[in-house]
Amino acid sequence: MREELDRRGLALPLSAPDFCTLAHLGKGPFDFDQWVGAFDAHTYVESPEDYTRFTRQWVEYAWARGKPFFISEMGDFVLGWQGSSAGPRLYGTQLSVARKVHTGLNLGVDGFSRWSFVNRGDLDGQFQLVRTWDMNRRDYLPRVDPEPVPYYAYGLLTRLQAKHSEVLKVTVAGEARIVAAALRSPAAQVTVYLLNLEAGELVVSLSLHGVAADREWFQYQVDEKALAEPGFRLRPVPPAVRTSAEARTARVTLPARSFTALST
Repeated sequence: MREELDRRGLALPLSAPDFCTLAHLGKGPFDFDQWVGAFDAHTYVESPEDYTRFTRQWVEYAWARGKPFFISEMGDFVLGWQGSSAGPRLYGTQLSVARKVHTGLNLGVDGFSRWSFVNRGDLDGQFQLVRTWDMNRRDYLPRVDPEPVPYYAYGLLTRLQAKHSEVLKVTVAGEARIVAAALRSPAAQVTVYLLNLEAGELVVSLSLHGVAADREWFQYQVDEKALAEPGFRLRPVPPAVRTSAEARTARVTLPARSFTALST
């Protein structure tokens, strides 16, 4: 394929091997490194510890060859899948996807692709972000509406991620289960993500270094209770957080098992 694309003058990079799990990296050496422009694999079944370990190995392998590494399918099977299982659309699955993105950003993953956006819901689980299919009547719906939990949870992940953003260094102190990541866009807008995996509310102190003085930070937040409310929309939570040249520390309340983003 690579030779034929080159023969036709098509500078279209190929990505491989599209393995069904990150764990397959150690199954043996690849024999196609020179033919691909990027490496990629899926993640559905790895534990948090295995995810970190395997992802680090993939990134190191790809970067050593001067190529990016993509997670080309991303989800979680822990709460169920297949058939019409509701597992993929449950809130716990969305927390897992957010954790994988935050952790992956910090490890050097160059891109993520969620499975899937418009799945029918009765093929391999309810992965869909929008409802297009009536699973009982087995017919298309006359109106497309969001599947609120995955739609807004994944929306918070993607809405504030500009293409070609720089990943900033984040350090989390303390023993609470918090996963954090931060991005600076090409337009110098900064977004900080905070994922609270604890069963209780946390109040955290956020220290910001190297950001422009006198900035207004808009706060977005989702948790299971908020996403269950009829008519929920993803809007900034008042009040906005301000930083100045003198004060670069902010206190932020994180509800139990919640996902928060602070963005300029």
